Amino acid sequence: MKRYLKSILVIITFLIISVFADKTAIMHVKSNLKSIGTSYAMYFTDGLNTFIPHHSKIDMDTAILTYTHPENQKEKNFLFITPRYEYSGNSTLVISVTDAPILGKHIAVFEDGHVKNISKDQFQRLAPTFGLHLIKTVEAKLNEETINDLFKLIEKLGAQKYKDRKAAKAAILKLGPDVQKFLVKHQNDPDFEIKVSIKEILKEFKQQVIRPLSKDFKPPNVLPTRIKISH
Repeated sequence: MKRYLKSILVIITFLIISVFADKTAIMHVKSNLKSIGTSYAMYFTDGLNTFIPHHSKIDMDTAILTYTHPENQKEKNFLFITPRYEYSGNSTLVISVTDAPILGKHIAVFEDGHVKNISKDQFQRLAPTFGLHLIKTVEAKLNEETINDLFKLIEKLGAQKYKDRKAAKAAILKLGPDVQKFLVKHQNDPDFEIKVSIKEILKEFKQQVIRPLSKDFKPPNVLPTRIKISH
């Protein structure tokens, strides 16, 4: 009986140590991410810079660029936002994130410096932001009626009345990002109003990906099945 109790105590002790170790490791990951967020904020304090540079241009201790994964003890790298996005210090844009899930979720630091967990689904939506490329996608097919309606709406973008142009633009946006491949053919349309509206619509579709965690975000009808890090 004493032998069984001793075994149980050993197991309980091991579990307690493991849980404590996991929590300590996760705290270390979050601490590194917090330091990364602070480093980015310091880069923009002079007010001269507005666009996010490559992370190598940020003055950061190289020790915070990696982390030890709590579940397999392997050294992993943080993913950083790709250059070209504008820094505004808000709470919607992710600056850096773990390249692998920890206990089922990724950990990320946002533009305003706060650190929180994000789901795998949210991480996949962030793929373009971090230079991740979708290898295979399942794209919703547009039926012939929708395509015909789209072409009619494109013509209405050149209407004389502003309210008609505005209504056509809203209707196209409502169709979703799957119509982009038809719109790009008209981004240099000879009609000035159509050309400008098409460029604005394409920009809006792009921003839906740039702001993946905002309240107004609507994911495109393209579902990633596999992702790969682009080096």
